[in-house]
Amino acid sequence: MPSTERFLPYIQASQLDSDTKRYYDTGWRLLSATRIVDWRLDRMTTTEAELLQFPGASSTANCALRTLRRILSLTREWDILPSAPRTKLRKEKERTDVFTAEREKTFQEAASQPLKDVFLIIQGAGMRPDEVIRMRWNNVLWDKNLIFIPEGKTDKAKRHVPLSDRVRSLLRVRAQDAKSEWFFPSKRRKGHISYFPIARDFVATRRAAGLPDDLVLYSARHSFATDMLDRQATSFLSAGCSAIKA
Repeated sequence: MPSTERFLPYIQASQLDSDTKRYYDTGWRLLSATRIVDWRLDRMTTTEAELLQFPGASSTANCALRTLRRILSLTREWDILPSAPRTKLRKEKERTDVFTAEREKTFQEAASQPLKDVFLIIQGAGMRPDEVIRMRWNNVLWDKNLIFIPEGKTDKAKRHVPLSDRVRSLLRVRAQDAKSEWFFPSKRRKGHISYFPIARDFVATRRAAGLPDDLVLYSARHSFATDMLDRQATSFLSAGCSAIKA
């Protein structure tokens, strides 16, 4: 396998946008945690690639497999291999399931840190998992009850999200012992924690809690949207009833 000594520096030096670079970096870290790092590329087959296992949903596996496709493409460009096997992507399921209040309670009782707080911020602020993991303390606008998200997977990802009372209380507790610029600093390397240990911990916690496999970490964000719509509908109905009574 081409190592990070060549692949990642090439990606970082390329004209790709920052989101694509981060995507390939994520894909490489997924691949490097599998046995594929010990394979000889000239002997790799499509079947072997299909048997690779990754944490999380099919979208996570496809991140790794798209990265593998790019690596194989580069091996041809660099004249390392004359040809390479095709890499099939996994079928991705639509994320529709959500965390009910009962499911959330069950999950929280089984979860450990930092997964527990990552989950609560996703659900309480409607942020994407990778946005939560990459957040810095200077992105918290305490006086305005907002969290600033400087970048993300799309141009519209740069935004402000409301700081709910629940999330604000959580962050206040974390801020008391904060010794890093990151919400969730890594204990093993400089910077923030990695998504992959969180994803693995989520899967293990979900299984331990006996929750459906259709629930993924991103489901917490869908739960936020569902709760918000429910609150808006309740507020609208309450306002309508008040108007009728008046």
